[in-house]
Amino acid sequence: MMNIELNAEQQRVVNIGKELAQDFATRAADHDRDRSAPEENYKKLQESGLFGIAIPKEYGGLGVGFLGYSAFVIELAQGCASTANSYNMHANATGTIMQHPDIPESTKKKVAKLAIEEGKLMCTSVSEPNSSSLLASAYTPSLEARKVEGGYALLGKKAFCSMVESSDYVFLYAHPEGNPNLQASIGFLVPIDKGRAEGVTIHDVWDMHGMRATRSNTVEYDGTF
Repeated sequence: MMNIELNAEQQRVVNIGKELAQDFATRAADHDRDRSAPEENYKKLQESGLFGIAIPKEYGGLGVGFLGYSAFVIELAQGCASTANSYNMHANATGTIMQHPDIPESTKKKVAKLAIEEGKLMCTSVSEPNSSSLLASAYTPSLEARKVEGGYALLGKKAFCSMVESSDYVFLYAHPEGNPNLQASIGFLVPIDKGRAEGVTIHDVWDMHGMRATRSNTVEYDGTF
């Protein structure tokens, strides 16, 4: 039997999760019935200082680690499982970027600033139509990154994009055009502006029996810069 003890900061974050869960529970059934995004829940997470939950302290984050985050999100899910599931995309995006050894310090600091100081919500989008949801471990995206002046244009689709309509940025992988290595990929943090970015179309296909408020729709990119 494992005896897992939380430190003071981890316990503080868990307690916040418990309080938020009580509030989220008052709206969970409505959001699930209506397939509506729990925008007010994401706002309350931001106001509670939780956009840096997966960011280390040296970058200005909470530094509670995976244990602290896991304990927090378990509590949050008691109030609204859809919010907990979709908000995991923000923790995944920020946490992955912070932990990746090949990402420059300047980029990590910029991402931390966006999340913590500017309150930008980010989602992670790794699945694609007709592919495994484990795309992040296989790194064989069909979404294409075409080199253009000043950067890249994205072409293709991503599937199961939870929370994308509520997000300011989306973290995804795309295959560089013309690269013969099918597993070659580039990570992008795309300013999607809650689905309003140029060349972005959100297909409303998420009409399931449960977890409807995650809004895990398909996103099509047609030359998105």
